[in-house]
Amino acid sequence: MSTQPPAAIPRRFHQTWKDGDVPPAFREYQQSWLKHNPDWEYAFWTDASARRFVAEQTPWLLPAYDSFPHAIQRVDVARYVWMRQMGGVYADLDCECLRPLDELIEGHQLIVGLEPQVHVAGWVTAHGIDRIVCNAFIASRPGHPFWDHLLALVVRHADVDDPLASTGPFLLTRAVAEYPHPEQITIAPARLIYPATKEEAWSADGCRARLRLSREAFVLHHWVGTWWRKRPAGEPAVQIEPRPAERRDGTPKILVATPVKDARGHLARYLDNLRTLTHPHGDISVAFLESDSADGTYEWLCENAAEHLAGFRRVEVHKADFGYRLAGPRWAASIQRRRREILARSRNRLLQRALGDEEWVLWLDVDVVRYPPDVIERLLAAGKDIVVPHCLGPNGRTFDLNTFRLADPLPDLSRHVVDGILQPPPGCGRKYLEDLRGKPIVEVDGVGGTMLLVRADHHRDGLVFPCYSHRLYIETEGLAMMARDMGLRCWGLPHLEIHHA
Repeated sequence: MSTQPPAAIPRRFHQTWKDGDVPPAFREYQQSWLKHNPDWEYAFWTDASARRFVAEQTPWLLPAYDSFPHAIQRVDVARYVWMRQMGGVYADLDCECLRPLDELIEGHQLIVGLEPQVHVAGWVTAHGIDRIVCNAFIASRPGHPFWDHLLALVVRHADVDDPLASTGPFLLTRAVAEYPHPEQITIAPARLIYPATKEEAWSADGCRARLRLSREAFVLHHWVGTWWRKRPAGEPAVQIEPRPAERRDGTPKILVATPVKDARGHLARYLDNLRTLTHPHGDISVAFLESDSADGTYEWLCENAAEHLAGFRRVEVHKADFGYRLAGPRWAASIQRRRREILARSRNRLLQRALGDEEWVLWLDVDVVRYPPDVIERLLAAGKDIVVPHCLGPNGRTFDLNTFRLADPLPDLSRHVVDGILQPPPGCGRKYLEDLRGKPIVEVDGVGGTMLLVRADHHRDGLVFPCYSHRLYIETEGLAMMARDMGLRCWGLPHLEIHHA
């Protein structure tokens, strides 16, 4: 009686990044996979599409997936689900393919690789392991039973904060050691998949020619480490004079996050206003992300922000250019989709770079010119996880029209969909905070970003600013719709007034 041979490893690559904007430093590595394997399929995943796949294919895993505090933990789990459901080859974006993989995968069911043994330092052995099975490169046939074994361990470790031990290489190492059918797993030596140590790769600074690699090597991991090394690759981040925490009992830590572009004329007043805040400055971190400025915004911040904000917990200036300039008036319907897409990407980049151990994120536009010194305390006192004040323009009317409550009944707005997002005229099917002044706090369906307080754990759980049409909304309005999908509610304070230029 013949035995059916196991399924082959599909010729399909999987790679992922938080969004579709892959950093330039990784693009050559990304292209290397199809360069050497031109007939293979290629699947690229974002955080959003990865979560959808996990929810659709393994709904029983979603509570653990959503509970992890670090984005890298969800990325780890997603790759295991792709291998379980679809199979193929997963590779981190900082992995470079050196030659065709057919010889490597032929005749195997599941392939993982060992890190160089020099990586097994004392702090590693303290975890009870004497080798590291890395998860930066994985090849598997679909349906391999090892993945059920591993994902069961993931669920049992859902309350472990350390990514290495809860979802990453340390957990993978244990799962391989405990798997009852070791003959089903091929453990490749380091020279084939991880031929350079971290120190060697860092010394080479991305230049493969500086490394002496085995001719047997199929893959080179550059060990960029966007989640565990201080500086992400490809885009600079300047941290100015970090200061130690001055934690006060009962006083929450706040991250004030501000994307800026051509904002030089607003910066001095913006910083002056921050200094008036009555929330303890030692519990406030401030982070900027500058992009595409032509007026010296980035340079001015790097030179002046730390001095102006002496006594604040942390001050950071990050930079990421998107190559975008307005193609018309900023209010024109024809440019809103692209304009707000860039705004969303800026906010998400800043969030990914700057959020540390803070409990709250206060999004604050640079051209908000006046607000009460106790605005943070008053927002916190609302007792809500997502809350906005009432932003007024120079004419004393509601300025931030992205904060609204939908009318009931809601009129047909389909004719106001432009470029895939709703763009109705002011007041059409919406009430703004100036229309809702009868109550101290009101539930809203959309929020603006002139000033927006969000509990940081919701951002850690995946609440971001969609840079695509999410139920016909984008950026801050899209965040509000995404919050609703996550079971959260958004609130406005009609009588807490701030002022926009």
